[in-house]
Amino acid sequence: MTPKNFIDQVRELYLARKEKREIAPGIYRGTNPSVSSETEDLFARYLKERLPDTVEIWVDPQISYEAEDTDKKGRRIFRPDICVIRDNTVTGAFELKMDLGYIREEFPPYAEGRAAMLRELGGEKGSITKRDPPEIRFAGGLVMNFVLINDNNISRPKLRKVEDYFAATPPGPLFI
Repeated sequence: MTPKNFIDQVRELYLARKEKREIAPGIYRGTNPSVSSETEDLFARYLKERLPDTVEIWVDPQISYEAEDTDKKGRRIFRPDICVIRDNTVTGAFELKMDLGYIREEFPPYAEGRAAMLRELGGEKGSITKRDPPEIRFAGGLVMNFVLINDNNISRPKLRKVEDYFAATPPGPLFI
């Protein structure tokens, strides 16, 4: 799948959502389900085609880990949109945003929080529900990759602010 094929398929998902949807005879859905889950699946396929066969791609995994902070002891959950696992080690993580919608102003601090959480997990052990075996480890030096699928609902000046923030104090790479 080329980058253009990926974007074309996401566009088709959006267009399909605009049509009236009959669930069963006489039953109609007033609002359509989000395209974000299907886009995550598409992006996982896009990544898988570019990575070695030995890696696993997990979409929306529920990763539990033991929190060591004195304030927050106990099991915690980390849920990236997509993570890449090689040899039972998380080696990559992605946050996909369909657009910046209501979080236009809050996106940089949100991104920094997600990236900081991932950095803190470097070297730690965890487990993924539904994975066999469930045990994983987080590689050291992990960075969160941020992918903005659609930049049409944000003004150019506001998008430039986001891009400038990522260029000056990157919580991780930003792909638009």
